[in-house]
Amino acid sequence: MNDPKALETFHRFYALMGFRYVISDARVVRRGDSLEIRIGWKNIGLTPTYDAWKIRYVIEDVKGKEIWSGVSTLDLRTVLPDTKVAPGALNGAIIPHADQFQKVPENGKLWLQIVDPERISPPLALSVKGRNAKGAYPLTP
Repeated sequence: MNDPKALETFHRFYALMGFRYVISDARVVRRGDSLEIRIGWKNIGLTPTYDAWKIRYVIEDVKGKEIWSGVSTLDLRTVLPDTKVAPGALNGAIIPHADQFQKVPENGKLWLQIVDPERISPPLALSVKGRNAKGAYPLTP
């Protein structure tokens, strides 16, 4: 605990262990200023996440400035591995989840980011391509 560099390395490694989560599909529906985000989640690992990571949605303007954010109601600790398939297999059960948000800007790029509410660890990595420097994944082009 007295080695800040070792602690930083541990927290970074811990955040990168999120590779167990896969998004099987994502659908974004905008109606005026309302936004619905439906995502199919899979846990292809051996265990659930034990910490209370928050799924955060962010909209950025063309300059990359955050203009809106919302937090999902899904608790990743409830997305359990499918015991009927081997770890790492992609054919496991999909856990569907939908979030609804109101008064959302109609313009901008939508990102998904999984953050540590304690702000100790960097954003959780998923087992999907597209992660940016902020640790977020695009949901819209």
